[in-house]
Amino acid sequence: MAFEFRGVEELQRNLNRLAKEYPEAAEQALHEEAEIIMADAKERCPVDTGRLRATGYVQPPSDGEVEIGFGTDYGIYVHERTELNHPSGEAKFLENAINARMDGYLERLAKRVKARAGI
Repeated sequence: MAFEFRGVEELQRNLNRLAKEYPEAAEQALHEEAEIIMADAKERCPVDTGRLRATGYVQPPSDGEVEIGFGTDYGIYVHERTELNHPSGEAKFLENAINARMDGYLERLAKRVKARAGI
């Protein structure tokens, strides 16, 4: 099976078709990509005690979705307060990690699904 990707819309259609035909492979591909994003977010995360960084998580896939986040009550404040100067890490650590992976995201997912599905 071969695919030609000519544009984002066609790529999205092909990826949607792959996900319907190989849902488990699609969920695994999403989970793998989420783990890479989380690893980057943890590297970018400001560190005081290390608690915030340690609470980074990637939930197992469910219904074609994967949730990533940090599990503290103060994480949102550390993330959003761009006026603070952190000795290590940066504000917007999760958002920046996600944005850094957006270029080529659909192509990577399609390749991962195909590899996981053995096609």
